[in-house]
Amino acid sequence: LADPEWANKVKQGRTEDIIPCVGCHEGCINRVRRFHYCSCAVNPATGVERELAINRAEEKKNVLVIGGGPGGMEAARVSALRGHTVVLWEKTKELGGNLIPAAVPDFKGDYRLLIEYLKTQIQKLGVHMELGKEATPEAVRDMNPDVIFVATGAVPMIPKLEGIGEGIETGKVVTAIDALLHTEKIGSSAVIIGGGLIGCETALYLARQGKKVTVVEMLETLAGDMAWGNALELVKFLDDEGVNLLTRSRAIRVAGHGIDYVDESSEEKKIDAETVVIATGMKSSGQELIEELEKISPEVISVGDCVEPRKVMSAMWEGYRRARVT
Repeated sequence: LADPEWANKVKQGRTEDIIPCVGCHEGCINRVRRFHYCSCAVNPATGVERELAINRAEEKKNVLVIGGGPGGMEAARVSALRGHTVVLWEKTKELGGNLIPAAVPDFKGDYRLLIEYLKTQIQKLGVHMELGKEATPEAVRDMNPDVIFVATGAVPMIPKLEGIGEGIETGKVVTAIDALLHTEKIGSSAVIIGGGLIGCETALYLARQGKKVTVVEMLETLAGDMAWGNALELVKFLDDEGVNLLTRSRAIRVAGHGIDYVDESSEEKKIDAETVVIATGMKSSGQELIEELEKISPEVISVGDCVEPRKVMSAMWEGYRRARVT
């Protein structure tokens, strides 16, 4: 489903061009369970190859892509395939966006393959990449592109909890992204606030690093934002690693010992942990920049998490679908 040309690419020695399945089950099994046509998160044309074919553009344009995550790289790839001149600006020194921390755990290796695939494709297509380049209205005005794709992603959402600000200042509180990228910051024990996909995957990763881990989740179900089969497997792995899973529980305070929380009995309890990891969701980034760019250019197109924080599939699909008609 991810790449119908898999066998031909292997035969031709073009393995770097194979679109890698990431095992998310979002575009295939999850869609079929909801009575949609079977497709693929990382290949938006799967199942609708004729309808979503990429054709050369009638008018060649100068395209600027701001952000080098999956949505931005896919928009750059498709724009280049259509014959446009494409420039991609990424404010960090590395392409991948939030796929970089997502791909840290050993069980997420397929996401590293996806980053490499997208990087390889835009390099082959001649996309001019500028790393360490932050987009400002002045810089964009100087470039004067015909089309601007904004793919500035999302950043962690920090809940309003007593003591959390002080915890961040002292290093006791970190985000899940920090925990994945800088595991050395995590003590021997950690409590993760938030038991969705990000929180549970971070918990499994830290547990396999030898940490004593507790997950605190308000809802009854863990990993409820994952594909059903993937969530079942992930929770089983967490059980196997001895992770303490607390559902129907709400953190109320960050303290010196760890956190205080209440469960369904409304009784206040505490968890001892050296590090508190925040995994309570993401929020869109770059809204002010988008507003400024809309004053400069008649065609500003937002894709990926800067529209709304979601998953790889949404970023890839938006990047592909918007670029193929631009």
